[in-house]
Amino acid sequence: MKKILLLAAVMFAAVTFSACSDDDDKDEKNSIIGKWEYTHLTGYDNGVIVVDKDIPKDDEPMHYLTFNSNGTWTEEYPNSGHTSKGTYSISGEKLTKIYHDDKDDGYTEQSVIEMTNSTTLNIIDIDEEDGYNGKEVRTYKRI
Repeated sequence: MKKILLLAAVMFAAVTFSACSDDDDKDEKNSIIGKWEYTHLTGYDNGVIVVDKDIPKDDEPMHYLTFNSNGTWTEEYPNSGHTSKGTYSISGEKLTKIYHDDKDDGYTEQSVIEMTNSTTLNIIDIDEEDGYNGKEVRTYKRI
């Protein structure tokens, strides 16, 4: 009986400590690597949905967002021919993108990322300023 209790205690400790990992940020970064297509926009003003629409391929805001394993990203707007690029980092749920292109060089953008599954990524921008509470959720699907 003592052996069974000891084995159960060892297994509990192993499961408990294996759940906490220093590699969580690395895993989150690895999970967004790849090419993503912008598919949906939901916008909120003070908690009320004001925009909730799918993004058709012929719509101007439609774009592709690619995260590379070397910490770089590109954003392609095929309808206008514009491309943005830069570097990114992830800390917990926070995505920081720094632009490195002629138009916005050095501009830093911080968002919250949410992976609902391996093929769906939400990038959330929150605007809380002077009593205003706005939020924009852009949904991407892995392609």
